[in-house]
Amino acid sequence: MKIGYTSREVCRIIGISYRQLDYWDSSGFIQPSVARAKGTGTSRMYSFLDLVCLRTAKRLRDSGISLQKIRKSVDYLRTHFPELDIPLADLVFLTDGSTVFILTRDRDTALDTAMEQGQLAWFIPVGRFVSELRGQIVRMEAQEEEKTDHVFEVVVEEDGDRFHAYCPVLKGCHTWGHTREEAIRYIKEAVELYVEDLIKAGDPIPGIGWVEKIRPVVTLAA
Repeated sequence: MKIGYTSREVCRIIGISYRQLDYWDSSGFIQPSVARAKGTGTSRMYSFLDLVCLRTAKRLRDSGISLQKIRKSVDYLRTHFPELDIPLADLVFLTDGSTVFILTRDRDTALDTAMEQGQLAWFIPVGRFVSELRGQIVRMEAQEEEKTDHVFEVVVEEDGDRFHAYCPVLKGCHTWGHTREEAIRYIKEAVELYVEDLIKAGDPIPGIGWVEKIRPVVTLAA
């Protein structure tokens, strides 16, 4: 199993958008522990435990828990249980849609980290997530090995106080960044997700046609 996973791989495995992943990183909620993006040619790299945290957070959000309450729960755990390096990955979560409960090692004790009352409704099986994620990663890595590289040229232009990046051959594939490096990083992710969506939908890829497997390689246009 790999040491790190890119943003594109994480979005594919967890089932969240790049925008959501980027927000969770920039807001300091769940950040990549292997590597942070630091300019052109670099990207976020998430560890397997990061994936467990992201999957758990997504399930809590799907259960109706606000990001603020999830953040409060994690902060509480980091303060009161310093021996837990990755709170979301190490514990079992339960929620009633408004409150997060934690099952501690004492199976008879449920800790309400939000300090509120609620009626238990949903069980968040973190242990099962680990098994599911490992299976997804094995299948994804096998599929990646069979893919063929294809180069997509992109353009980056100044647009006021921002930088606009787009891929001419992929209509509607564009993004913006506060710096040139950020715009390049975003357009690389955008091209990868755009091509992946076309393949999933069974649509032809401009300039290539119908393919089942391809690995997009992004380069700046001359």
